[in-house]
Amino acid sequence: MNVLIIDDEAPAREELAWLLEQTGDDLEVVAQASNAREALAHLDALDVDLAMCDVDMPGVDGLRLAELLSERDDAPLLVFVTAYERHAVDAFSVDAVDYLLKPVRIERLRKALGRVRERLSTTNASPESNPKHLQRISVEDKGVYRVLPVDDLLFLESEDGIVVAQTRDARYITDFSLKFLEANLDPERFFRSHRSY
Repeated sequence: MNVLIIDDEAPAREELAWLLEQTGDDLEVVAQASNAREALAHLDALDVDLAMCDVDMPGVDGLRLAELLSERDDAPLLVFVTAYERHAVDAFSVDAVDYLLKPVRIERLRKALGRVRERLSTTNASPESNPKHLQRISVEDKGVYRVLPVDDLLFLESEDGIVVAQTRDARYITDFSLKFLEANLDPERFFRSHRSY
């Protein structure tokens, strides 16, 4: 996964780059930008899968940049990283995958990267698969995120508010709600049942 970091403060960019290295995930920070103009120049020159962007920046802010990115055919996925909670609703209105508050905790960052991978896996699904239904989901496996094919799932259930995915061999924690999964899994293969059944 190629990552572009966009933040007007150099220390914040360096800290996020360091945290991304610590996740142990297969990703690379391919560029850093201090403003929207630099970010767009990097996107013209590089193959970027994920942009991690501050919201409050001089000139074109992160929300406006997100609107500009949405007009591109090669738009990367977007995760906002900001010190302010007040922009969260606006962030999701521009289709951000996640919204991280500074200072970023590594476990929270890992969850965001898991969501990005899930979105990438559905975006890159094979042509013969139905794009309306999830083909894979991200799960937590001993502190590490991995992607499971939906074909491996026997069932999903909620335990104390946490949705657990059951395969033939193991149980995994997910970040999804049952409502989201019910809406996005193939209804020919998955249906909602009361836990007593």
